[in-house]
Amino acid sequence: MSLPDEGDRHVLAAAVAVDADVLCTDNLKDFPTDVMAEFGIRPMSADALLAHLVAEFPVGMLAAHRLAVSRLPGATDASTLAALRRVGAPNTADLMAVLLRADTG
Repeated sequence: MSLPDEGDRHVLAAAVAVDADVLCTDNLKDFPTDVMAEFGIRPMSADALLAHLVAEFPVGMLAAHRLAVSRLPGATDASTLAALRRVGAPNTADLMAVLLRADTG
């Protein structure tokens, strides 16, 4: 297992041990696609993974969003989407915004 940062070997080893298909990390530079492909693992940023889940499971992700907003005092759809953008998930926020418009429009 050769990674740019040898200190990350345990992360790859854990992913291999559980037969993971995806490794969610925002440290993509240390998990090169070609190296990960040797183990059948696709590295994805958190935003990419969440956006994928929104695209694949829109009903479930919309329900999860609604539940989160309902349980967080003062939260709104807009504030939750803004929070996603602030933490580096703009694609997820954009996809959720489309779902929310379709759900209410």
